[in-house]
Amino acid sequence: MITSPQKIHLTLCVYEKGQPTGDVYDYYPNEKMYRISSYTKPAGKNSFASIFENPVIQTVYDSTGTTLVKDGNGHYPVYSDDYKTVLEEGEVKEGKKTATGKAVSIKGT
Repeated sequence: MITSPQKIHLTLCVYEKGQPTGDVYDYYPNEKMYRISSYTKPAGKNSFASIFENPVIQTVYDSTGTTLVKDGNGHYPVYSDDYKTVLEEGEVKEGKKTATGKAVSIKGT
């Protein structure tokens, strides 16, 4: 079991040249799986910048374990690091966010 003493965002992944590569596992503070995403280096490119900002979203769960995104398709909420605020949400198709998502305005930030 994975534990986070401060009950904050926990991510497991491998880094190459300071950027995540391969599968990335994100967990809720209650230690349940939040998201599985993948970062792959584009062929012929030396920079990880574009993939760092646009991972392939494979699976997303809510905090109770209900599947929201399966095989890269479904509804995807993006949370703040403490999981108390939804920063944006929208549909995912074939692992990529669609343009139909909405950003959420947070007062005071």
